[in-house]
Amino acid sequence: MMYELLQNFHSFIEEDGDEMRSLLHASSSAMRQLDGVFTRNADNIDHIIENVETITNDGSEIAAGANRLVNGPQMNRIVSNVDHTTASIARDIDPILADARSIADQADTLLGTIGPQQQEEIQRVIHNGDELVARANDLTEDADAIVSHIREGRGTVGAILMEEELYDDIQEMVRDLKHNPWKLFWRE
Repeated sequence: MMYELLQNFHSFIEEDGDEMRSLLHASSSAMRQLDGVFTRNADNIDHIIENVETITNDGSEIAAGANRLVNGPQMNRIVSNVDHTTASIARDIDPILADARSIADQADTLLGTIGPQQQEEIQRVIHNGDELVARANDLTEDADAIVSHIREGRGTVGAILMEEELYDDIQEMVRDLKHNPWKLFWRE
């Protein structure tokens, strides 16, 4: 078998010798070029390897931190609280739903007892409430307008309240009338 293998290899080299030489020459040239790239960029390659090592270490630290967070006591408390809350909801939901159904049944029964006359009265009360709200809104708008006029000093009341000098004069006159009420009837 070995003899056959060597004979086949020998035949291959004889038949395709030029191609084999060309292949060996190209491989040799590629190895020289690769050696040149490694030689010229040795510092960069060292730097790249250091960066990969730093990234690997940082990744390990991040993974360890995430593991501590996921498996830590705070996460265990959160999971425990969620379990407790879920169990409480599961325990209490049936009575709450039963109460809601009961209230809905009672509302249906109550609405079934209301006749057309009561329904009209309820609609009238709602309509009157709407009108009352509209009037209250109108009154509020009017009050806002009056207050803004007063603040701007328009009108008698606005002038009295916003003009300090006039306000002071009226206050002085009232004080004088309190002390000398006869001035109201008697003129000097």
